[in-house]
Amino acid sequence: MMNLPCTFDDVPCWESWLRAEIPPLLEAGKEWATHGLEVAETWDPRIVASCSVAVISAGFALLVVYFNMVLKRQHQRQRALWKKDNMRILDKVTALTMQLEERQQEVDFMKRRAREQKQSAAQSNDKDNVLMEETTQKLLDREEECRRLQATVDALQVKQKAGATSVQQLSQQLNFFKEQHNDHFCQLLEQKLETSQLRTTLSQQEGKNKELLKANDQLASQIEELQETIKTNTQKAETIIGKVSAERDERFSLLQEENDVIKTTVMNMLQQAQTKFQDDKALLKWKLQKQEAETQQLRAELRKANAVLEQLEKQQKRKSNKGGKENTGNVGSLKGLRNISFQAKAACVA
Repeated sequence: MMNLPCTFDDVPCWESWLRAEIPPLLEAGKEWATHGLEVAETWDPRIVASCSVAVISAGFALLVVYFNMVLKRQHQRQRALWKKDNMRILDKVTALTMQLEERQQEVDFMKRRAREQKQSAAQSNDKDNVLMEETTQKLLDREEECRRLQATVDALQVKQKAGATSVQQLSQQLNFFKEQHNDHFCQLLEQKLETSQLRTTLSQQEGKNKELLKANDQLASQIEELQETIKTNTQKAETIIGKVSAERDERFSLLQEENDVIKTTVMNMLQQAQTKFQDDKALLKWKLQKQEAETQQLRAELRKANAVLEQLEKQQKRKSNKGGKENTGNVGSLKGLRNISFQAKAACVA
């Protein structure tokens, strides 16, 4: 195999090699062209044609190498542009995903806040219910105590009535026995004292009953006030919950719309990037196919030129064997053209 000066992927090496090798080749071509013009009168037209074919094939090979280098450089630039576009799209996508995460965190915070407000409202309602139950229990206890006191008052009133009847009877008896027995006057005074004491106890009991009734009225008013405060608190809690839920729903709908818009923009950008990538890929594939076809055509022409050169060399050898030293200049020129064709073939292969 032929030892190449550079690897296939080392484009700068090939550029430097071509800059170093093409001028000597062009100078050699000029020299051989001038020499060919000088000896064209003594050459066979077929040799001149083969030399021209070799020069043309070498030029085609150099053009193929130059176009390969240009297309490789364009491909590298296109790849760099694709990388930049992809990085830009990735940055935009990451920024949009971060915005989506922030919006999702805001939605979660609003939901958590609404849940906490509901829990606080439920706790306040529970406290109000417990306080209402305690006040109702106190009211029931006071009513029970009032009933007991009323029963005692009724019993005392019965006793008072019985005492009044007994006093009347005693007064009658006293009036009856005044004339007979004066000693019963003391007993009558004692009975009067007892009745007066009973009256004072009854009046005191009635005062206590009045105080208990006032306390019951105060408790009833307090219970009504508590019920009103509970109603107002429940209404406030319901209004607050309704406002918070409405704000949350509105915020959630806005966030959902923004998320939909962001998703559509991201999808459109991705689709545009995909279509651009597919179009660029198809264009590059078409260029590579065109270049491959041109290289195949040039290689075919190069093979034809090499075949013609081989035939000419064979004919020249035969003539040299027959004619001696007459065609040494022609043989040298053919060797030079063959070297040029080999170098062009190596460049084409690279």
